[in-house]
Amino acid sequence: MPKVKEEETIRLKLPSLEQYTSRAYATVSLAALLFVLGIIFAREESATLLSLSLFLLLLLTASNIFMKAEALALRKLIVEREAPEIAIEGRELKVTTIIRNPTIIPLEYAEVVLNYPTTFKLAKGSPKTVLIIPPKSEIKLTYTLLPRIGVHTFPPLRITIRDFFGFFRSTTNIGKPFQIKIYPKPVSIAGFRGSYSAKPAGLSRTKRKGYGIEFYGVREYVPGDEYKWIEWKASARFGGQRFFVKEFEHEVSLNIFLILDLRSPAFTGSWGNTAAEYVARAALAIANYSLRKGDSVGLVYIGDRRSHILPLERGVRGLTSITKELARIEWPKTHEVTGLNYTYLANVLRKNLPRYLPRERNVLVIFSTLHYGEGLEEFIDVLKELQARNNIVFMIVPMVEFFEATTLKGVQAAIYRIRAVKAIEDKQKTINTLLRSGIATVTVGPHDIVDVAIRKLETIRAVM
Repeated sequence: MPKVKEEETIRLKLPSLEQYTSRAYATVSLAALLFVLGIIFAREESATLLSLSLFLLLLLTASNIFMKAEALALRKLIVEREAPEIAIEGRELKVTTIIRNPTIIPLEYAEVVLNYPTTFKLAKGSPKTVLIIPPKSEIKLTYTLLPRIGVHTFPPLRITIRDFFGFFRSTTNIGKPFQIKIYPKPVSIAGFRGSYSAKPAGLSRTKRKGYGIEFYGVREYVPGDEYKWIEWKASARFGGQRFFVKEFEHEVSLNIFLILDLRSPAFTGSWGNTAAEYVARAALAIANYSLRKGDSVGLVYIGDRRSHILPLERGVRGLTSITKELARIEWPKTHEVTGLNYTYLANVLRKNLPRYLPRERNVLVIFSTLHYGEGLEEFIDVLKELQARNNIVFMIVPMVEFFEATTLKGVQAAIYRIRAVKAIEDKQKTINTLLRSGIATVTVGPHDIVDVAIRKLETIRAVM
């Protein structure tokens, strides 16, 4: 498996006065006190006190020299970190750190902190350890994480060294940060292998008559039909007085843009159960389903710090592009939900998206948590403009309040739902505004995003 390797030689400053510990200051104070007392008291007592004072000062000096020697060794220390280049959320991610000491100086009482992204969970091992690194040797430290969707940064290692008596301490960061991309885990679409249209009576086929590869039937010839499609056996039954042509089935293909509004409100919720994670998984499943049916699928990612548009693509190439983009989802720096700026969302759709839209009809599926924020009217105006250009627009609204309750049970879940009522009422007002403006909008819970989206797409396919 390809691996990310990061190697860095450490550069450390020699211990300075600021690296003295409280124990060192206490020892210096004690040595000074003994020295003063040695001058004041009689000769016999004075000799003992002065000797103790001198011993403590020599001990401090020796420890300081020892720390400087360790600092020299740290300057030569080499750190290498290995992690899989490709990982999938929820599957264990093994990270190995190799610390090499090429010098003849041992590093004793080195406290190493193997920092990892705060969005991950520790599955095995310990990220913090105290060890001794012998001269001319290497130490391997391994731990296992449970990763989450998107791009994440591993901070530098942190190492703290101390002398034997604890007089001196030096802390520094080791190595360079490196990033790793985590792909969403696959979502089963076994229930949608056929091409279906949602109707009250049930599910029905949505293939259309036309020039395809599967025989559909025959009809009477009309001027303009190509001679190569004439069904001569059927025509012969009428003595050549009437002619019939073959008809074939073909799949109705769509141009679909999946628009993911994955700003900070979408990341609220319990570990692995945020709206952002469910939407990313759903987007991959929907893209996989649609591409298998011959549709063209594009992706619009909108985050707090960047937005990106993938043009329409087909087949394996399209699925690969979408999967890679979902692995670049950025997590917010803070979990505080401050609302959404709909103006930002409107600008992306108005200024950037149109250049990627073919002239024929497109289906725009927008996933957004619809938290409170400014610019809602402008956002609605943009959606109307897109509809006026012969595009089909519909919104899928993950109810974040339900996502957060997925891991709660009993009384905790009941209390949370009571507290969430106000937030749900506010969101419903926004949804009602969209519906009154002619924007098709549907709410979903954590487990029905794929089902709702595919059924809606097949309903559209049936009438195109």
